[in-house]
Amino acid sequence: MVMSIVSIFFFLPLGIIAVIKSCEARRFNARGDPGSALIAAKTARKFAIAAIIIGIILLVFYIIIKIIISVLISSVKTLIISELWEYLGYVIT
Repeated sequence: MVMSIVSIFFFLPLGIIAVIKSCEARRFNARGDPGSALIAAKTARKFAIAAIIIGIILLVFYIIIKIIISVLISSVKTLIISELWEYLGYVIT
């Protein structure tokens, strides 16, 4: 159950499914149906792991894109400033 709840913070859609399946497993176990409880628990675990992996991948992509964008913006700003100084007649050394 804890892993399912944690997975919500990584990738919400799959995390919700993991929590639902985890609750299902608890209900099956409380009813005395260990076979169905085991199947639901394994499914919950798979969804939780998938949510965590997808969340980490998305976070890495986000960080990479932010770095690329900041480098490009910095380069464009530098280019604009150097072009402006040249236009005004100043020499950049």
